[in-house]
Amino acid sequence: MKKMEDILPNESECKEILEKQPNLSLQNFKTIDSGEITPLTMEIMSRQATMNIGTIGHVAHGKTTLVKAISGIQTIRYKIEKERNITYNLG
Repeated sequence: MKKMEDILPNESECKEILEKQPNLSLQNFKTIDSGEITPLTMEIMSRQATMNIGTIGHVAHGKTTLVKAISGIQTIRYKIEKERNITYNLG
């Protein structure tokens, strides 16, 4: 059975990877505290795939409700939107 040290890239290999892909954060498993790492930690977020989803539909077909159910983000942000329960400003 292989040891963890044999599987993980060494420091020079990590630097080489980061030079080719500067948008990635360094993931050094020897220094990362597994108790504090979450899906929102920069080391993890920099390697996550990005997906854009668009919604199309007529008024009152549940687009805002669908977005909130999928992402957990409330799209109704402004006072006039809350009063009328519709989304005016998209983005």
